[in-house]
Amino acid sequence: MPPLSATRTCPRRSCSRRKECIIDTIAAGICGSALPWSRIVIDYAERTGPGGKCHILGRGGPAVQAPAAALANGALAHAFELDSLTRPGAGAHPGATVLPPLSPSPRKRAPTAAV
Repeated sequence: MPPLSATRTCPRRSCSRRKECIIDTIAAGICGSALPWSRIVIDYAERTGPGGKCHILGRGGPAVQAPAAALANGALAHAFELDSLTRPGAGAHPGATVLPPLSPSPRKRAPTAAV
């Protein structure tokens, strides 16, 4: 997926759908963070990835390293059947597998003037 700043050049319908999928995945992760079984992956990420600059969705806890945030956020987006693009019987959850590994990346790069 191109950086969010690249959305200026995408077709309006495609841009709109992309934004909906991103928002949907984030919302699914925040919802998933409140589920009791999610505590296991949150605890693991906080224990194994301390000292980073990335955050776990729906948590006010400490920042963690990018790999730990990606693992936790992906698991949280999968924690309940809410994530984007799920179609009954398809077994696909692309938002939960694509967005969390990409989301910590911008925090690891130098800021750019183009926003």
